[in-house]
Amino acid sequence: MSGAGFVAPEEQGDGGGGISVIIPTYNRADLLPRAIASALGQSRPPCEVIVVDDGSTDDTAARCAEWGDRIRYLRMTNSGVAAARNAGMALAVGDWIALLDSDDAWEPTKLEVQMAAHARTPEAAWSVTGCEVVDASDAVRAGPRSFAGAFLVFQELGRDPEAAFDEHLTRVEVTAAGGRHLCFTGDLFGLLFHGNVCLPSSAVIHRRVLERLGPFDPSLRVAEETEFFHRVASAFPVTIVMSPLVRYRAAQEGSLTAGVNIGRLTEAALHSLDAAARLRALSPVEERARVAGRRKLLLRLAYAQLSVRDGAAARRTLRRLAADRLPFGRRGAAIWAASLLPAPALAAMHAGKRLLRRRRARRGAS
Repeated sequence: MSGAGFVAPEEQGDGGGGISVIIPTYNRADLLPRAIASALGQSRPPCEVIVVDDGSTDDTAARCAEWGDRIRYLRMTNSGVAAARNAGMALAVGDWIALLDSDDAWEPTKLEVQMAAHARTPEAAWSVTGCEVVDASDAVRAGPRSFAGAFLVFQELGRDPEAAFDEHLTRVEVTAAGGRHLCFTGDLFGLLFHGNVCLPSSAVIHRRVLERLGPFDPSLRVAEETEFFHRVASAFPVTIVMSPLVRYRAAQEGSLTAGVNIGRLTEAALHSLDAAARLRALSPVEERARVAGRRKLLLRLAYAQLSVRDGAAARRTLRRLAADRLPFGRRGAAIWAASLLPAPALAAMHAGKRLLRRRRARRGAS
C-alpha cells in the first residue's frame, strides 16, 4: 500500500473520533429533508450535521429551521458546491468529515460500516462506498449497478469495478452492521487517471487530509471532486467499501452532471488530470494511464462539441490530440469527418442517434 508522499500510518487516525456531516445545497428544498433525515438516522450517529445553503432562492432556510438544533445551518452567497463544502468543513469539529449532497441519501448503516472499514484499515485516511443509482422517483435505475452505474470509466475500460480495483488495490473483508463487506484498500492514484471513481456523497475523510492538502478548489464550478480526490489519492491510501450505502440521484434536470454540461465537465477533468500529473513522480504504469486518460477526455470533448453542432471546436480539440502526438483512432477520424458535414446533415445524424437510444432504452425496460 505504499505510494510516493504517503503519510506514515502512525500519523493517521483510525476508525474512532466524531464525524461531522457536511450537506451543501442550492434550491433543493424538496429533496434536502431526505438527505438530512438519512444523516441523522445513522446507526452510528454523527457528532453534527452542517447544512450549507449556497444562496438558495427557494424555502431552504425555512425547511432547515424545522430541524431546530439537530442541525447547524449556514447561509452564504452563491459560490458553487466546492466553496459550500469548504465553508462547512471549516466549521466542522469532528475528526472525520462525511460529505452528502442534498439530492442524495444514505443507507442507515453507512457510517457504521465505513468506520468499521477504517478500523480494519487504519492506514487509509479516507474512504468511499458503492451506491444505488436512483431516478427522480427514487427507484433504482435499470442498467449497471453501483460503481459501474455511477462512473463511465468502467465501461470505457471494459472492466468490472471489482476486477479494476483488484488490479490496483488489496482485498479486505470487513464485518459490520450484521454483515460482511468486501473492501479494497491502497493506492488509488494511478487508476484515477482513467477517470473518477469517487462519489462525494460516499466519502469520509480524516481532517488530517484537509490540513495537509487543503479543501476543494473553489475556482472549479464543475468536476471539482475529480481534482480533489486525485489530489487526495496522491498522498493518502484509500479504502473502498463495495457495498451500496448511498442512494445517488444521478443527472437530474439542472444537475451539474446533466448532459448539457458534458463539455464543461470534460474540460474540468482535463485540467484535473494535468494537475494530478504534477503531484508526484509517475511510475510507468501511471504514465500510461495518464496518456490514455488524456486521449479519452479529448475525444469525449470533441464528441460533446460535435453534439452541439460546433464542428470547428471539435476539430480544434482533435488538433490538441495531434499536438500531444496521440492517435485519433477510428473514433477521432469519425468525429473529424462528421465535423465537416453541413449543419442540417449533422442535426439529422444526432436526431437519428437519439431515436436509436430511446428505442434501445424501451427494449431494455420491457
